[in-house]
Amino acid sequence: MLNVTDEIKKMKADRLVSITVAKEKGKNIVFYHLARNDSPEILEYSIKVPKNEQVKSLIDLFENAALYEAEATELFGVKFRGNELSGKRLFQGEGPPIPKTCAFKGAFRVTKDA
Repeated sequence: MLNVTDEIKKMKADRLVSITVAKEKGKNIVFYHLARNDSPEILEYSIKVPKNEQVKSLIDLFENAALYEAEATELFGVKFRGNELSGKRLFQGEGPPIPKTCAFKGAFRVTKDA
């Protein structure tokens, strides 16, 4: 399990702005976007997550991490240990994460075959 909480604590962020994920050569890169109350800058921390590896949830530091992590699980398959929502379908129903053959245009889901 990958533990990012110690590194995030060192950044002394006051709030979690978002968590995003990108795919790169069989790995997911998880980006944490954070902010401090005394600065207008957005802080970023990223970690490469090998397939089938889990990341420790940030819920203990930021409660709003729950939905961001659940979304990352649902869309990219990244698992977050300690997040009860990670692994539950919140947005797209049952089945695997969105297939690589899909692309999004506006509010519509479009497959490459279309």
